[in-house]
Amino acid sequence: MVVGRDVIELLSSGMYTDPLTIYREYIQNAADSIDRARADGMLASDEGEVMLRVDQSTRTVTITDNGAGISKRDFVRRLASLGASSKRGLGERGFRGVGRLSGLAYVQALVFRTRTAPGPMLELRWDCRRLRALMRIADGPPDVAALMAEVVTLAEVEAQDKPERFFEVELSGVSRVRGDRLMNPALIEQYLSQVAPVAFADDFSHGREIEAVLAAAGIRLGNIGLTVNGAIVRRPYRDTFELSPGRTVAHEDVEFFELISTDERVAAVGWLLHHAYEGALPNDTLIKGLRARVGNIQIGEPNLLDELFPEPRFNSWTVGEVHVLDARIVPNGRRDGFEQDAHFSNLANRLAPIARAVSRRCRTSSAQRRNVRDIEVALSDAETTIGKLEQNAVGDAAWISLSTSASRSIARAELSAGREGIDERPRQQLLERLERVKERLAGLDALTPSAQPLARLPKAQRRIYEHIIELIYDCSPDQAGATALVSRILGRLADTR
Repeated sequence: MVVGRDVIELLSSGMYTDPLTIYREYIQNAADSIDRARADGMLASDEGEVMLRVDQSTRTVTITDNGAGISKRDFVRRLASLGASSKRGLGERGFRGVGRLSGLAYVQALVFRTRTAPGPMLELRWDCRRLRALMRIADGPPDVAALMAEVVTLAEVEAQDKPERFFEVELSGVSRVRGDRLMNPALIEQYLSQVAPVAFADDFSHGREIEAVLAAAGIRLGNIGLTVNGAIVRRPYRDTFELSPGRTVAHEDVEFFELISTDERVAAVGWLLHHAYEGALPNDTLIKGLRARVGNIQIGEPNLLDELFPEPRFNSWTVGEVHVLDARIVPNGRRDGFEQDAHFSNLANRLAPIARAVSRRCRTSSAQRRNVRDIEVALSDAETTIGKLEQNAVGDAAWISLSTSASRSIARAELSAGREGIDERPRQQLLERLERVKERLAGLDALTPSAQPLARLPKAQRRIYEHIIELIYDCSPDQAGATALVSRILGRLADTR
């Protein structure tokens, strides 16, 4: 049997749709190595560092961890094999043995370095430029083994300025793809803050409670100390977020839930951050969507669970996570979703009522905002109309028409205020405003013809002004502006008398 050389392309550029995904793969491997070091007593439970460095001058990215490293005996076997991971069945995050190849498609050279004791370090180098050249020619190496013999080299190298135990990935000569996002430290940090196993920020008040609940349920967090060009990476959740420019929304409370497996064990644990549900969260908040995580690594995109919501758009209003505990619920090879089987179907069925409950909150909030908006529009219409009447500068027929219109607007506001679904505080504020409007309308009864600004004009001239003022109101698309214009006209007339 021959394994064709094209499998290399399938396992690199053909495997991932977003180039930034390669950083998730390497951080995931680093986190597994740190977990092994912790289990073997090499690191304390709160130790474990991963440093990602972007050197734009040389177009080089290095990812270095202080985990267990790889011994000389296992180095070649583990790094020169394809799809043969020693992690399978050990409960580690990666287990297919392909993630380490994810950078092949985007660099001129992919280098792995490690050591586990004093002395020289081991270095395995993929010449990716030559790899791509050989892949293009028809008479190139016929299979994977022959191809790798041409492009992969192994060496022992003096380890200058390297720790006694480490593992490092070097991406050299990084390609310019999609706005050069692979060399953008800010974009890399934003991406990893969402997908990597890092701690919540200190100023997120629910962070410790969430981590405590997850840990108590058996979720392996395995948080690492991750930096990108020296900047500490933290989860993006905060107590408030900006829904739109100048409009800040606060999280009100956190809700936890458990999902039960087919054999009545805990399959997953999740949490939701409830807020006012005033609309879809912007992408730049980095927190929208009910997201899935396995081994505290995000699976797929924020929209992965859209279809569980009666209206998929409501997932973009949601803030929360589902941490999978059941080892039988397995991410697919690309880690952009899950393998479709009975265990994942059960998880989805158990999660659907949670999504429906969030959707009800979204609909309730939407209905409340619609009611409040209806009341505010009706009151604004009434206030504008009463403002015209208070100018006391229109004829009798227009007066009757305007006062009738104001009464109808007030009636609309009262009808909307009587509907259910408006919180007590905004309801009270609107009712107080409604009472003030009604008092203004009632106060019009005190106006007399002699107090009319046009009263001193000759009757014929007064009728002309009344007609002009009524035309201004009828023809202006901006009623507030029309009212202001009439006020200036009346003021000018008063000054000339």
